[in-house]
Amino acid sequence: MGSMLLAGEPATSGDLLAESIIAEGGRAKWESIQSYRSVSTRAIELGGKLSVKTREVLEINIPQARWRLKASDERDQLRVTIGDSERTTVYKKQNGETVGGADTPPNVPAMSESRRLLLQIQDLKFESGPLVAKERWTLKSENGMSQWLFGSKSFLLTRKLEKTDYGQSETRYSDYRIVDGLLLPFQITTTVKQAGYVVDQKFESIELNAAFDKTAFDFDDGWRKIKAGEKIPDFEFVDAIVDGKKWSRESMRGSFALLDFWATWCGPCVAEFPSLRETHRRFKDQGFAILAISLDSDRDQYLKYIKENIPEWGNVLVIDGFDSELVRQFELSSIPRTILIDPAGVIVAVDDDARGQKLIQVLEQRLSTQR
Repeated sequence: MGSMLLAGEPATSGDLLAESIIAEGGRAKWESIQSYRSVSTRAIELGGKLSVKTREVLEINIPQARWRLKASDERDQLRVTIGDSERTTVYKKQNGETVGGADTPPNVPAMSESRRLLLQIQDLKFESGPLVAKERWTLKSENGMSQWLFGSKSFLLTRKLEKTDYGQSETRYSDYRIVDGLLLPFQITTTVKQAGYVVDQKFESIELNAAFDKTAFDFDDGWRKIKAGEKIPDFEFVDAIVDGKKWSRESMRGSFALLDFWATWCGPCVAEFPSLRETHRRFKDQGFAILAISLDSDRDQYLKYIKENIPEWGNVLVIDGFDSELVRQFELSSIPRTILIDPAGVIVAVDDDARGQKLIQVLEQRLSTQR
């Protein structure tokens, strides 16, 4: 695709984002999208080795905020994930077993990255491109943790850079193609060199305003057991650092405990550690504990990371990861997944309700009543 020469140069972050939205196909065009369907291949590499490769079919009914993701891997195993913007998801395997988890709903295509940034314009700094050759325009977050690079001629988003505890994450948007008048990236690649992590998604096709069966996204999650008010399933894990130490529902009785399912290659998981670390320091003397349960496959990389970053928590490694009994037991389909339990082993909060400020609010309320 040739470069799109647009008149003038953006003077502010708002101007740049407006030009980007126009380059993508126009504001009105984005707002006219009612549904979306894409077929793509996602490959994840860890340490230079292919970890998983899946063919994915994503369908989104935008007015209902419902979505369905069908994914089959190289072993022909099929999973179907259904969800919406507010509920957790249902995860089904080919053999009929049903478990669930906390998949993050995919980005609704009608809300492009540029439109998302436009909504948080007050938190962005605008910078011009390099003085020698203006190859790009840059937006930066106020906290300096993220920046977005736009092409100086096309004004399309080309890269996103984020600083994390485990290294700098870089996402590249490329192979832009016109779909119903909109310019959409057909290849999205995220790399974290320090962690040896690469995820590459290549699209075969993208359809906008595709017709869907309205009942296709209906689901019933009444079968769930991992929810507030239910007893946490019994478990027993061996600590990854302290020889002979075991963690179980009984060993954690008497404390408020957060079970945090994560992995070193999971960007959102690691990004929450600074906040979790402060929460742990604040409440640990009041009976609050964290048990970090990792699904890493590289034991050496995992041990190096936890010893350098989170040695003060309980740490467990589940080598079998998503193939373990853990998946069904804790209704786990993706990470991060967080579960807060009370001193009696009853679930208090799950996922978004057990993270960040909400976690702090729950602990403040519950621990104050314990005194």
